Amino acid sequence: MFNNKKAGFMRHPYAMLTVIGLATAGVLAVSSKMKGFITDKTKQMSHMMHNMKNEF
Repeated sequence: MFNNKKAGFMRHPYAMLTVIGLATAGVLAVSSKMKGFITDKTKQMSHMMHNMKNEF
């Protein structure tokens, strides 16, 4: 009778929790990979700058 969008979400609460859980896990995985990437590149840059300073 009424076209209520919120009623569709309430019909499957476990599906919604699963989607939220997977999205959270994805965000945490991406942020962890980015942190590792930035740490690695920072170490490489500092090593490169140290080598350039020793050449002169």
